[in-house]
Parts: sequence; structure tokens; C-alpha cells
Amino acid sequence: MPAAVNGMKECSKCGETKEVSEYSKRKNRTKGRGYHPQCRACNRARARQWNKSNKERVSEYNKQYHQDNAEAINERHRMTRENDPEEHKERARQAHARRRRIALAAVYEIENTITGKTYVGQSTARKIRWNDHKNSLLRGDHRNLCLQADYNEYGKDAFNYRVIQEYPRDTSSDVLLEHEQRVIDEYISEGKEVYNT
Repeated sequence: MPAAVNGMKECSKCGETKEVSEYSKRKNRTKGRGYHPQCRACNRARARQWNKSNKERVSEYNKQYHQDNAEAINERHRMTRENDPEEHKERARQAHARRRRIALAAVYEIENTITGKTYVGQSTARKIRWNDHKNSLLRGDHRNLCLQADYNEYGKDAFNYRVIQEYPRDTSSDVLLEHEQRVIDEYISEGKEVYNT
């Protein structure tokens, strides 16, 4: 059933016959063939698979899009924040929850490549925690004053972020804390300086 018949159409991908409301319209097609051959569900699945196989390309596109449209995006966020602060808070909460769901836990280190001094940390959401570190250091208000002082002196390019070991995202904090302490003790026993107090 390539064309819609009586409000129904067969998907060329899954083969199911569905209502035309389950298909996207294609304005450049003639009447009766004005719908995409694949249903929306199959298109979404195809898009997810493509994004998964082209992570670097998607990441670069998103980065470039946000750079090119930074002013408009910031203005949209500002208007939402001012006109509907509760909606803005809810969107921020949902975005944070989405990031945490896909984040992996890890024990990690931040090494000063000039002095060799290292900060060891752990988190149930490694990438989010790394961004917290980077943003705090950039603002100059990191909780670890020694790390902040060296960041101010040597600059961000002097620091290397490295995963020591990744864990599933549902790993308990106790397991991560125990591993973090083992690494700190090991570094100290080897005579290596650490930022951790």
C-alpha cells in the first residue's frame, strides 16, 4: 500500500498498516502520495541509530549550531526564565535528570601535567562532575583551594582529565569512595603529590 487508502497506509519499513496520522507529510509529493513511506516510529528508530553511529558528527553539528545561534538560544532561555520561572526550573531539572540517566560512574583524576600533582575524584555521573570541576575552576571558586591556585597559575591547558576506571551508573557511592581512597593511598605511597586533603 504505497499510497494512503481510506486514511490508512502501509509502512515500507515495518510493514504495518497504520493511520496516516502516524506518518509525516511530504509537501513535494503529488496528492495521494504526500506521506513519507516510513511511519514516524520507524523514522525515529532510524534517526536514533544514525545518531549513535555518528556521535562525533552529531556532537560537532550541535556544537556549531549552539555557537551560531548562541544569542537567540540565550534570549529564549531568558524569556522563559522571566515569564515562567517554574517552567524554566522544571526544564532544567528534566535536562539534568536525562544527563544523569545516561552518565557513567567513574573514579577519575585531574593531573597537573607541569608539576605532576594530581586530584583524585569519583562520581556516579562522571561527565557532569568533570563539567562541574571545569566550571568551578574557570569561575575561580573551586572547593579545593590548592587545585584552584595551581589552575590560576598554570592555566587550564596544564591539566589533564583521565578516567581511572568506569563503573555502571547504578554503582553505589561506597564502592566509588573506597576505590578513590585506594588510589589516593597508592599515589601517596609512591611519593606522588595529591591535591586531596
